[in-house]
Amino acid sequence: MSFPTSPTNGQIATLSNGITYSYTSATNYWARLAGGVSAPPSFKNRLINGAMTFAQRGSSPVSNQVASSTLKYNTLDRWGYWANALGYFYLEQSTASVPTGYTNSALITSGSATTVSSGVYATFSQRIEGYNVADLAWGTSSAQSVSVSFWVNCSLTGTFSGYVSNSGNTYSYPFTFTISAANTWVQITRTILGPTTGSWNNTTGIGIEFGITLAAGSTYQDTANAWTTKSFAIGSAGSTNLLATNGATMYISGVQLEAGASATTFDYRDYTRELQMCQRYYEMSYDVTTPPGTATDVGMTIQRGTTQGGGALGSTVNFKVTKRGTPSLSFWNTSGGTGWSGTYSGGGLTLTPSPTGVGVNGFYQNTASGIGAWTNAEIYGQWTASSEL
Repeated sequence: MSFPTSPTNGQIATLSNGITYSYTSATNYWARLAGGVSAPPSFKNRLINGAMTFAQRGSSPVSNQVASSTLKYNTLDRWGYWANALGYFYLEQSTASVPTGYTNSALITSGSATTVSSGVYATFSQRIEGYNVADLAWGTSSAQSVSVSFWVNCSLTGTFSGYVSNSGNTYSYPFTFTISAANTWVQITRTILGPTTGSWNNTTGIGIEFGITLAAGSTYQDTANAWTTKSFAIGSAGSTNLLATNGATMYISGVQLEAGASATTFDYRDYTRELQMCQRYYEMSYDVTTPPGTATDVGMTIQRGTTQGGGALGSTVNFKVTKRGTPSLSFWNTSGGTGWSGTYSGGGLTLTPSPTGVGVNGFYQNTASGIGAWTNAEIYGQWTASSEL
C-alpha cells in the first residue's frame, strides 16, 4: 500500500515492504516506526534532557528535605521536584543502572519511611514551555492526543502514578502504570487524549507539566486515566508511594512526550543541540560538568584594567543561548563563595557584583564598590543564570 492522501494525526500505515509509519499532523510527515527513526529535525520529544544526559548543577545526590511550593531544581537539567512537608529523598544523575541504549538515568532514593497522610505529595517533574506544545492545540476542539513513554527500574513492585497537567495544576490527567518485577528495567507507554477544555499556555509560560508521582495522599488523588479539574491531582487511590519505604529506589530514563496516539522510538538529539535546549533555562560560566561554587575552579577573568573615577570595573556578558525570560543571576568567587574575587595593587579583595541591564541575551556586570579610583585591577569570578519555569 502507499501512504493515505488525507491522513489524520496519529494514523498508522504499513507499506508493502513491511515498514510501519505514523503520521504527525503538527509536522506533516510520516515517522518511521519499525527499524528506523523519524525524519530530522523533528523535535518529536517535547521533553528536554529525557535521557538524563545533563546535570549542570551537579550530578551528586542532593537531599530534598525542604517543602517547595514551586518546582525546585538542584541537579538534572530541566527536571525538578514538588514536595511538601515530608521526610526526605535523594535525587541524582546516575550511571549505575541504565536501560539498553542509554548512558545516564535519574536516581531517586527514599531517605526515610514517610507517612503519606492525605495532604502529602512529592513528584519528579518537568515543565514544558508553552511555545513547544502550542501546536497540540489543547483546550480547543482540535486538541491532539499525546503519547508518553519512559523506562523505569524500581526496587518496589505495584501500581504507580504519573500525570500531565496545565499551568497551576488546575486541570490534570493522572495515569497509572504497573511494575511487576523489582530491580528490572521496563518501558512504560501511555496515550493521553488531548483535552478540548481547560486553560493552556502557548507562549513562554508553563505549557504542560509532566511528572512521575513519588507520593500522593488522598487530597492529591483522583480517577486514573481521565481529565479532572481537581487541583493538583497527580495520583490515584491505591498507588504505591515510593517515599513510604525507607531506602526504596527508582531509576528513570528515556522519557518522551510526543504528539500522536502511538509511542515511537526515543528522539535522540545531538549533544550540542540538547545542551543548548537546556541552556535556554539554565546557563553557567563554569564548564558544563563543573558544579557551581566549585572552589577548585579558578574562575574566569571578568575584567582587567584601570578603574575610572567611580572606582569600578565592568564588562558585558552575552549568553550562549537566548533565555526563556529575564534570568535570575548568582555569582561565585574563586574560593567557592558568593561574589567575585579580585586583585589590585598587589592585594586581594572580595567584591559585590552589581549587574545591570539584565535581559534574555545577557547582562552588564559591574563591581559595586571596593576598588580605589584610577587603580589597576583584575576581577575574577563565575556566574549562573536561571530562567526555569
